[in-house]
Amino acid sequence: MTTAEDIDDAYERLAEVLDKIPNSYASVEDGTHLKVLRWIFTPEEADLASRMKLRGETIEEMADRLELHVEGIESMLETMYEKGQIRAWDSSTGRRYALIPFAVGIYEEQLGRMDKEFAQLAEDYFVKGRGGELFSTEPAVFRVIPINEAIKTELEIHPYDVAEEIVRNSKSWGM
Repeated sequence: MTTAEDIDDAYERLAEVLDKIPNSYASVEDGTHLKVLRWIFTPEEADLASRMKLRGETIEEMADRLELHVEGIESMLETMYEKGQIRAWDSSTGRRYALIPFAVGIYEEQLGRMDKEFAQLAEDYFVKGRGGELFSTEPAVFRVIPINEAIKTELEIHPYDVAEEIVRNSKSWGM
């Protein structure tokens, strides 16, 4: 039987592992970082994710290393991949699964599942943690790469009617 303490330990272990990855996942004094993980992961998913490798491994390698049965984790890993909690890909040695950083990674993959609760949790975490080490990590995660070319700054502002006409006549949209 899983106790509340075991469940809390799974989330704390995952938070510690994510904090060791580049971009980190800094803890917040009031535990908001754990609330975010509870929204994203079930206790079993958090436990498995906390024991995964960044470089990826086949399900057989993972099951052998963690002393688990392939049948017991195969569907869980695929579900975790579909939920954007981990990365999965097919390689010449078989399907591989890997842990990904919280940002840029797990957080962005949750945007399609986001609801009001998660949006508030994430905002609370980023505000309380002031972005943790995400914005102070060297080398910087987000930065401008100079290419010695000028960026065109022409900006044409259209009246609403013209802008509406452009949108209506568009054949496709890109994202």
